[in-house]
Amino acid sequence: EPDAPNNNGSSKNVFTDRQNIVRGLCDASLMAANISQLRAVLDGDHGNKFFIPLLIMIGLSLFSHIVFGLLMIQRWRKERRAELEHQRDVENAAGTPVSRSSNPRGVTCLCAWCECVEWYDEVSMFCMYLVIILNVAIAGLGLTDN
Repeated sequence: EPDAPNNNGSSKNVFTDRQNIVRGLCDASLMAANISQLRAVLDGDHGNKFFIPLLIMIGLSLFSHIVFGLLMIQRWRKERRAELEHQRDVENAAGTPVSRSSNPRGVTCLCAWCECVEWYDEVSMFCMYLVIILNVAIAGLGLTDN
């Protein structure tokens, strides 16, 4: 059963977990492709009219990937903290522990922790959008000057 509680009492969605793993692998493969592109540009003709723009775009793409990864780590930490705070609030209100499943979209309420998670989601979305735009431009310029 995909939404059955696991051993530590939290709800796990197997499909979402697998989707996140695939997303992470795609991010890693895109970062590896950027590193390969950077090497190809540096090994190529420095007289290429797109040499400097390619270096800048590949560098920005790699930097955006790193920022995205750091944002996701912070987001996870804040989401975990929000879940703990919600659990504590539910226990204080009811007097007995109650299992609370989180909203898969991030925001479960308007508390400071959930708003922080939402902020990390929005900023990380812009980072990934920048990575996509940069990689489309890199592909459009090409690595060789033919």
